Amino acid sequence: MNLTQKIGVALNEAFVAQQVRDLDALRFFLNASADAEANGEGGVFERVKPLVEGKYAKLVERHSADEVRHAALFTARLEELGGRVAPIPENLRIVERLGRAAGGLFDKEGLTREEAAKAYLLLYAIERRAIERFALMEKALASRPEIGETIRSIAADERRHLLYCVAVSRALLEDDAKWLALRDEMIRLEEDEFTAYSKEFQWYLLDHVFTTMPWWRKAMWKLLRGFADLLGQKQSVLPVGGADELPSGRASVAAALAA
Repeated sequence: MNLTQKIGVALNEAFVAQQVRDLDALRFFLNASADAEANGEGGVFERVKPLVEGKYAKLVERHSADEVRHAALFTARLEELGGRVAPIPENLRIVERLGRAAGGLFDKEGLTREEAAKAYLLLYAIERRAIERFALMEKALASRPEIGETIRSIAADERRHLLYCVAVSRALLEDDAKWLALRDEMIRLEEDEFTAYSKEFQWYLLDHVFTTMPWWRKAMWKLLRGFADLLGQKQSVLPVGGADELPSGRASVAAALAA
């Protein structure tokens, strides 16, 4: 881990710790996570499933069922904290945002095999980011072990989903060079969109959600983020929870089918 990555991890850990200590901010995280699991990815599975057969179709079904279960878990933790499911601002719905950035890929009917592979590789990039975010959140949740355990179990599923995404996309797009180029294109797209999204998400929390953070600390966080933006700092996936690892295509297919 280089110095820039270490600073990124430290700042992210500090902000997430603030989020966990503020009940309204923690509720917002759980609500946004439930929304992403329930609404963002569901259409992809239904559009991809007709294009794959046998064991690959089963991976799509298993992946879909996991996301439904995750949404229910996040909702249960939210309700235990006295919260309720509520609409998320459209610009903060990250999965839908990424689908639009990829040309409306998640809403398109009649996907070609290459488009379906692209959709699943965008899911791959989304799962990597989820692993990173959940690793940071799990560490901060030591004081709330029941929520921490939920995050831990979901993160374990997301690591398995990375393998599913590789396996299904490889079944749809067998050319090694095309698959690798498309994977890297989706990773870059996710990085660009998450850089803009993370600022909007942070600003929204600071301006509308946090109830216990003093004004001067909010100003400090905005100043730090503004400085990072001036430097053109991209929000690359941080090396936490194994999120920065890029499993090889062929090895991941075998691992996914064996899981």
